[in-house]
Amino acid sequence: MKKLFILISLSFSIASSARSWYIKPHLGIGRSFNSELMDRPASITFYKGELATGIEFSRLRVETGLGYVNPGFKIVGFMGASKYVNLHYRFGYLYLPIRVAYQIDLSQRLSVVPAVGIAPSYNTRAKLTMTTAGEPDQTNDVLNVKKMGAFADASVFLEYRIGAFSAIAGISYKHMISNIVNGGSRFYLLSADAGILYRF
Repeated sequence: MKKLFILISLSFSIASSARSWYIKPHLGIGRSFNSELMDRPASITFYKGELATGIEFSRLRVETGLGYVNPGFKIVGFMGASKYVNLHYRFGYLYLPIRVAYQIDLSQRLSVVPAVGIAPSYNTRAKLTMTTAGEPDQTNDVLNVKKMGAFADASVFLEYRIGAFSAIAGISYKHMISNIVNGGSRFYLLSADAGILYRF
């Protein structure tokens, strides 16, 4: 009971010392790279969406939320059983970002905000589409996909404040810590993001 009281008191203390709470929905588009195919033109476009929420302590921020990203890669001119085929892999990941950010003011309205963190992830989709000239495409599930994983996360955003709202735009980088499949490669993700931030 005493430990519970201390935990509740600490939670209220942290909440009361916070300058403000905020939500930060944003979208992104970028390129995904496979760690084992860096010497080949294997990258493809991916999309991401994230709803983050956090608290500010002066210039320091701590945030979490929920996001979705759909990276993949391609192999062009793979030799199949009797002819060349193009392989197109596409995955989907739900992720839970846990970040620390720091606000650097450039003016009264404009700030730059670098952030680093980690994002535990869960695989929701793993498809392989095979394309052969003169034949219909074939799509199959990718086998031995790791369901649970994690990304290391880094970003730099510009924020322009207009009252309680801020317009945000920046670049994000995600480096897969776990493997895509058991004993397999990893994703490197680079994206351009934009959205809004609203303070309560």
